Amino acid sequence: MKTDQLFYKSALLAFSEQYLDQLSELYNIRPGSLKAGDMVIILEYTANLQMESVFEFNGRLGQLAINEIRNIPESSRSLEKVAKSIAHHEVGLTINRPLHKSLNENPDYGKLLQDMVSEWRVRKMRSTFRKLITSSFVAEQKIKELISVSRKYKSDPSYENKLAVKVAINSVNKSLISAHFQARAGAAWSLRAGFTGIRAARAMNSVYIKKINKLAESLSQMDNWLISNGIKSEMAIGINRRKKILNRELMLANSDPRYNRNLLDSWDSARSRAYEHGSLNYA
Repeated sequence: MKTDQLFYKSALLAFSEQYLDQLSELYNIRPGSLKAGDMVIILEYTANLQMESVFEFNGRLGQLAINEIRNIPESSRSLEKVAKSIAHHEVGLTINRPLHKSLNENPDYGKLLQDMVSEWRVRKMRSTFRKLITSSFVAEQKIKELISVSRKYKSDPSYENKLAVKVAINSVNKSLISAHFQARAGAAWSLRAGFTGIRAARAMNSVYIKKINKLAESLSQMDNWLISNGIKSEMAIGINRRKKILNRELMLANSDPRYNRNLLDSWDSARSRAYEHGSLNYA
């Protein structure tokens, strides 16, 4: 973070501490319900441009900044906007971060915001798991489409059919990456919603890991068939690479190393059992 930005952040916190009750009233919040850190989050979301402009002009934040906030429409200073500011902040602490780091990012919110956050995290967790289920279904459909065009290519290895297979492989990879993203997000929101690392890992194993273990085995054989027919394909390699990342992050998020070893053993066993279920009929 640049020095000027550090000065601004420090000034914004000091401003929030000094004018906390007045700022709370401007946002239609009962004084005493927020902490200064809460107000910093709210101001960054609803009035950051105004605050930065005042700070750049004056070198500090004071009554002029209060006047700027007062000029913001009341609709942008509603409790709904406050809730959105916290949701935006929570997403920044959660998405695209390693799970254990996301778990450790736990701001000390005041009671009002903590109640909002707790409810919102649970809703976000549930919606993300629904998205994961949808993403997994889309991946399965894309694999079926790949199987279909692969059969056409087997019977007629023309350039057009080869191109269609490559396009289908690309679609499968995109859908698998999407499912992985939703899986990591689901695990992260589970942890932030208060679930233990063990429970989050079990949920992932149930709704995601078991399925991709089976897919990896089937797609590994399909990769080999495609490669033997002159088409580059690393779908199974991609699945296993992403799964390894998720496994490690779940272990780091879990404080019980004994369970971590058992978890890896169970996943290895599941992967071994996947051989018994056969493979997709792709050729």
